[in-house]
Parts: sequence; C-alpha cells; structure tokens
Amino acid sequence: LPNAMFYPKEGGAELQKMFGVDLLQGDDAIVFGFNNIVPGMPLVDFSYDAGVICHEYTHFALGGSILMEPRPDAYGVDPTPVALHEALADYFPSSFSGLSAMGTYALDSQARDLTRDLRCPAHLVGEPHLDGEVASGALWAARQIVGKDVLDQAIWRAVLPFTKSTAFEQAA
Repeated sequence: LPNAMFYPKEGGAELQKMFGVDLLQGDDAIVFGFNNIVPGMPLVDFSYDAGVICHEYTHFALGGSILMEPRPDAYGVDPTPVALHEALADYFPSSFSGLSAMGTYALDSQARDLTRDLRCPAHLVGEPHLDGEVASGALWAARQIVGKDVLDQAIWRAVLPFTKSTAFEQAA
C-alpha cells in the first residue's frame, strides 16, 4: 500500500475487494503503508512520520461527521470538499506541532509546506492533497496573524456544521 489513510468502517467492502480480506472487521481504521512513489527514494514506512500519523488521526477525528466528497457545480465537479478535508488534516497537526511542513520524513520532496503562497483558483489541479495546500496555507497564514489558540478554536467551531459537500467557498 503506497499510502497512509483513514478508512471509515463504511469502506470495508472496498478494502475487501482490494485485498481479499476484511481488514477493518467492522471498525474504522488508520492504515499505514510504505512510500514507494517518490523516484530515487528508498522504501519509507509512513508510520514512522509523526506528521503523517497526526494527519490520518485528524481525518478520523473529522471523519465521523464530515466524510467529504466531490460535489456537482455549474462547471462539472467541484473537488474542493475533499481538498478541504486534506487541508484540515494538514493544518491541525502542523498547528499542534508548530511545524509548517507536513510529512517531511515520509514524503521527502513531496512534503506539504503550509508556508507556500498558493492561491485559488490558480493553483487548483484536481488532486485533493495538492489542492488542500491552498486552504491549509491560508489557514497557516491566518495563524501567524491571530495566533494558534484563537485560530484553532475558530476553525474547529467553523468545521462543526460542515457537511460532506462543504467546499472552499462555503468554508471561507
């Protein structure tokens, strides 16, 4: 498995098809694999990267109420609800640790750096982790202005009413 991921119990059937065994056994799970997709990088165990562990745990913490998915819009499909989930899963562990880079051990050159100046819609590419960097970067920039305690509480309160189709526009 070339990734780490939170799998809600509802995804058990999908995993059953992929692996031929019910890995979840009726429960939610956080699954860690190995990064074998960065060219020239040795096989790296995602479970050794605290940022990745916290990222997946944040998916779990948010997942109970917000299993976000792409939604139809006037232009086709808006992928930003899933990107928003990725952004929050990058932001909260980064804020907790005080480190703006997410996944530096496991992702090497593909680590997500919340200090990058990315803008919407210019930097949206349709891949949730990359698109999430637009929102997580904006949150990190706001954190620098109002402080961790104020922003973390404000974000958590804002997230509570989100639905699976909450996109960047509604979140803003």
